[in-house]
Amino acid sequence: MSFSTASFVGLGQQIEYNGTTTLAHITDITYSGSKVDAADTTDTSATDGYRTFIPALQDAGDCAVKGIWYPGETTQEGLFALKGTTATFLHTLPNSLGTLSFTGLIVSYDHTAPLDKAGEYTVKVKISGPTTYATS
Repeated sequence: MSFSTASFVGLGQQIEYNGTTTLAHITDITYSGSKVDAADTTDTSATDGYRTFIPALQDAGDCAVKGIWYPGETTQEGLFALKGTTATFLHTLPNSLGTLSFTGLIVSYDHTAPLDKAGEYTVKVKISGPTTYATS
């Protein structure tokens, strides 16, 4: 996997779900929690007293999408209706830097309605399988 070596701000990025719907009014997309499990392979040949490990199953982590909540907005309500199901996602980076695509389980969809700023929504997606990067 090769990545463009360009810094960027997120203006112009977008995230689409199920191949047809671009989520409206996003303000932040965060990927976190990716890891590789470590399988313990320590046996009686470890005379130095140190455990040994090999890579095991991988976890692609989560994708959290935040945005400004507009009650009744169809792309937001559509994603809310999919909570608890699996969807496909396409994250298009700005400045023709490429795309990230993945399948994920929508594990939560939360709203806030504060008194002093715009209401927000947060969607958390548990990524199932690999995330694929493609150049533009």
